[in-house]
Amino acid sequence: MQLVALAFTLALALPSSPRERTHVSWLCDLNGASGILEAEYDTIKPNGEPASPPREALNEFIETGAGNVFYNGRLTLDDRNYVFSGENHIAEFTNTSTLERFHVHLRREGNILRLTEDLGEGKEKVYYCALLN
Repeated sequence: MQLVALAFTLALALPSSPRERTHVSWLCDLNGASGILEAEYDTIKPNGEPASPPREALNEFIETGAGNVFYNGRLTLDDRNYVFSGENHIAEFTNTSTLERFHVHLRREGNILRLTEDLGEGKEKVYYCALLN
């Protein structure tokens, strides 16, 4: 009986519907290959409360310590697909065919998303995506 009471109490404490995540789409140029990057994200304050900074202010939101951005999504190209997840400016991408994984630094610059892949030995590869929505 105590277990039922605990479950009922927890059910009342939970929100009636989950918080909606923000969806965003980008058109990317990956060395001449076009791809669509689709993502959804949540913004959370350090105390765990949801936050709603404007999209344009996400870099400042992260860098000032006002909160964290958690996201996941997919990057679709004609010949390959990736899934990714990340926190703040760092995302881990996984090729869905080969399972190859790599990290990418993401930074929004106005309506452009810059993706920077660290290739090691001080080398990096940079790609750009234009905001679609």
